[in-house]
Amino acid sequence: MDNKTLCPSFFLNVMNDSFGVYKTCCLHVPIKDNKVVGVPVDEKMDAFWNSEYMKTARINSINGKPTKGCEECYQSERNGGTSLRNDLLKTHKDNDNFKQRVEHAKNNGGHLNESPSLIELRVSNKCNLKCRMCQPQDSELINQEYIELVESNSDLKNILPIVDFDITDDLTNYIENIKANASTLKLIRFSGGEPLINDSFYDLLDFLIEGDYCKDIDFKINTNLTKMRLDTLEKLSKFKSVGIDFSIDGIEEVYEYIRFPMKWEITNNKIDLVQNYRDQKGSNISMNANFTVQIYNILNMFKLIDFFLSKSIIPILHILQNPSYLNIRHMPNELKSKVNEKIDETLKTIDSKNYPVKSQVMWVKERLVAIKNQMSLESDEYQVKQYRQFTMTLDIKRNQNINQTIPEISKYYE
Repeated sequence: MDNKTLCPSFFLNVMNDSFGVYKTCCLHVPIKDNKVVGVPVDEKMDAFWNSEYMKTARINSINGKPTKGCEECYQSERNGGTSLRNDLLKTHKDNDNFKQRVEHAKNNGGHLNESPSLIELRVSNKCNLKCRMCQPQDSELINQEYIELVESNSDLKNILPIVDFDITDDLTNYIENIKANASTLKLIRFSGGEPLINDSFYDLLDFLIEGDYCKDIDFKINTNLTKMRLDTLEKLSKFKSVGIDFSIDGIEEVYEYIRFPMKWEITNNKIDLVQNYRDQKGSNISMNANFTVQIYNILNMFKLIDFFLSKSIIPILHILQNPSYLNIRHMPNELKSKVNEKIDETLKTIDSKNYPVKSQVMWVKERLVAIKNQMSLESDEYQVKQYRQFTMTLDIKRNQNINQTIPEISKYYE
């Protein structure tokens, strides 16, 4: 069923984005005639779900034709890496409903009678962290920081993108659309910003529990975990299943350098909170550690892999594509060689570590091979220059110092 463009998102998913329009996944940018297009989330969901854009995208997806707005997955695959598209195909390879939807769309000009089975609520860019690789549309704190930096030095516009429009956290109409489709929902995902500091997250959570929809819904959340509470876990356990995907990007001092201004001890305690609840209650909660592979954490990655596999938590290794100056393809060759040596060593020894869940080890091995493929691509000196400028700029602003915190990386840039 697979081809180079088929993507389950067009047949199963709907979400909102920071621009206040519908789309199908976190990476997807709806484009038509070289312009960003979109149906505002204030309108009924079906206005997007069976729009001309979506029907065309489905037919293109089936016929092996690329869809504008999906370049990030295509680029990652061309570079020999994994992609969200490929991950979704693996997830839904045995999903008969997905196959039925594809066949129906193929025979009906891309139209689908069934509503989305997965809905994601992106609760604005309200967040309590300023992660180095993150973007202003995902964290209002980053946007505020970048505005201050660019105002003091206009030359920084090239490396510090700014959102110059309001991103509202008033999602009343979109949430009402979700509530109207609650009886057909199979899976709901929350992301942000940070969902756990947003009232709309708790509003919809309570609605699904009080209406007894929760027992038929798989629940997923992307969170930095720093605001997780025991009473929230108790509520989540009422759902059919719960997947907590928490962003981590390093452990100890590397974590604190990247995920500013959070402290590792606080986050580590939250990891223990969820893990203990999962293990002691025998609950339906699973945990994934989302690790965005980038220059800053490429050597810390091996310590993190061991840390989480020992806890029966899958470290999901996503290769950062943007901002490109943090992409590992643009590392110095000496650093690439060092990382390749460590990957080769890990691939030889990881099976003998006796980690609790063998399937998690297989997942990590696949990602390590993809990382090697990414590093094999030629570096761009301009991106290296931008990396230096970006790192120095944030170090000064945040009173950090990469030479002291991650000397094993900074020595390759001396």
